[in-house]
Amino acid sequence: MVRIMRQAAVGLATVWLLTLAVGQVKPPDVESALKSRIEQSVARAVQFLRQTQAANGSWNRMTGFGEGDADTVGCTALAALALMEAGVPVRDPAV
Repeated sequence: MVRIMRQAAVGLATVWLLTLAVGQVKPPDVESALKSRIEQSVARAVQFLRQTQAANGSWNRMTGFGEGDADTVGCTALAALALMEAGVPVRDPAV
């Protein structure tokens, strides 16, 4: 009986230690692995938005949108927000 209890205790301790060890394994940091690709994509997006901006500072029409003031205001707001989220300073002429 004592022998069975010792084996059970050793088995439980082993399971407990394995559980702790598995809990300590960190998942791979996907963002750091793809950091350069993410930065390149953001830079290309900023370049695209700068190139498609109208002379008056707005983004008049994007593919798939209709024409009109409401569309221009919405597209301009989204484009300016995207630029700021990409790190373009608020005082930048594009914003």
